[in-house]
Amino acid sequence: MPSLIQRVNSAGITYCEQDWSWDTSRRPPTDFDLWAVFGGQGTLYTDDRSWPLLPGDCFVLRPGGLYIGTHDPDRPLIVIHIHFDPTIGRDFGFHRRLVDQSFVRELLTRSVFSFRDDDPDSAIIWLEAALSEILNQERLTLDHGIDEGHAEKINNICRQIYENPSAAYRVEKLAMTVGISPDHFTRLFKQLRGTTPRKFILQARIESAQDLLRSSNHSVGRIAEILGYSDVYFFSRQFKEKVGVSPSKFRR
Repeated sequence: MPSLIQRVNSAGITYCEQDWSWDTSRRPPTDFDLWAVFGGQGTLYTDDRSWPLLPGDCFVLRPGGLYIGTHDPDRPLIVIHIHFDPTIGRDFGFHRRLVDQSFVRELLTRSVFSFRDDDPDSAIIWLEAALSEILNQERLTLDHGIDEGHAEKINNICRQIYENPSAAYRVEKLAMTVGISPDHFTRLFKQLRGTTPRKFILQARIESAQDLLRSSNHSVGRIAEILGYSDVYFFSRQFKEKVGVSPSKFRR
């Protein structure tokens, strides 16, 4: 595969503080910036529109662009950002939604740490792998053969779940919004997202819990409450089953 990247100029992982905001009007970017959201909720404003920010939103920001970012202080953003120079003639779409966030997150994290370890060649390799995976996910989604209208509605449901993981979702009601039976909805959802609706909902809650444990001072009980749990012990048990440690140990 032809090279996508000439060099990585800087790279980092930002766990945004509650009072975070971002405005490039005074200092526009001088290179391309892969900007991927893996936690929290917010809004990115460009010169012609606004983009809701949720885990899985991935952008390639352009040199000289005007970008303003804000977020919900109770759900602060977690962003991986890698500034790079592409090979001549390469172009990238501005925005994509990731289907498999965990794999792309791992690839980008490896690129960040390679850059920090003063290993620019490895940083390029991992970034190119991440970009290739992002393009491959987009291709696979298009190749699933799922009706475009159904796929769009399911993707909107996923955004809704990430935006509000605490809601009491029921598969039957979600299927009704797509206009298909619960069994067919579950089949299409798994085909598109690689997991069942119930597992996706639980994973969204656990990922949101991890983000809040990393980036807020909320107690475990308060985090359980934010995510719709009436029983903090049940929340802690589910968290440990998925993550391998209790919420308190994860925070340490």
